[in-house]
Amino acid sequence: MKTLQMTITFAVPEARVFTHLTETASPLNWWGAKGKHITTHVLSLAAPNPWYATLVDPQGHGTMAVGEVRVVDPPHLVELTLSFAIKHGTRGPESVIIFTLATLSDGQTELTNHTIRTRPISLACVTRAETLPLSVTPRTSCHRIIIKGNPMPQYILTYHGGSQPETPEKHQDQMDRYMKWVENLDAVVPQQPLKGTQTLGDKEVTPMMGYTIINAVDLDAARAVAKSCPFLEMDNSAMQVSELVAILG
Repeated sequence: MKTLQMTITFAVPEARVFTHLTETASPLNWWGAKGKHITTHVLSLAAPNPWYATLVDPQGHGTMAVGEVRVVDPPHLVELTLSFAIKHGTRGPESVIIFTLATLSDGQTELTNHTIRTRPISLACVTRAETLPLSVTPRTSCHRIIIKGNPMPQYILTYHGGSQPETPEKHQDQMDRYMKWVENLDAVVPQQPLKGTQTLGDKEVTPMMGYTIINAVDLDAARAVAKSCPFLEMDNSAMQVSELVAILG
C-alpha cells in the first residue's frame, strides 16, 4: 500500500473551496491527467454515489474511470474510490482518494489530497474505452442484438410508469433536462420510445415506456447513469438496468 499526499493553499474561505471541489462543472475542468478532457460522465462529488467518467487524450483515445463517492462532510472532507477499466467488465487496482480542507490561522484554506493505492497503477496498462459496432437484425417484433468483438459491456435502461407533469411548462422543463442527460451518455441507442404496449398473461406489470442502451464498465456504473436520469423525478416512475448478453454464432 502506498500513499501520495499533495497540499495546496487558497486565499479564499473553506466553504468556497469545497463548493468548487464538489460542483459537477468544476471537476470537469480539473479532473484527470494534463492534456486530457472528460466526455461522457456521471460525476458529482457532492453526495455519496457511484460515479464514472471517460477521459480522452489529445489523440482521441478514451480511458474509463469509475468509483464511488463514499463520504461527504461539508466543508471539510470528501472520500471516494477510483479505478480504471482494463478489459471487458473488470477494473484495475482501486485507489482511495481523500480530500481534506482546513482553515489556517491567516484565514486561507489548505486543501490536501491523500491518494492511497493498494499497489501502483500504470496508466500504460489501461486499455482504450472504445465503442465497437453493434449489429441489430429484426426478428419479427423484437431485435436480435449481436455484440461484435470484445467491447465494453452494454446495458439496457428501461423506463416504466411515470406520471405526466401538471403543466406544459413543467413538461417542457422535464424534457429539456432529460435531453441534456441523453447528450452526456455514451449511448448505443440514446432513446427509443414505445407505444401500444399490451400485456399477455395473468400477471399485471407496469408497461415499459421506452429504453436506452449505453456502454458502461460494469453494473455499478450503469446504475449510476440510470440514477441520474430526470425520468426518475416523475411521480410513479421506475427504471430497470440489465446487461445485454452477446449471442454467439
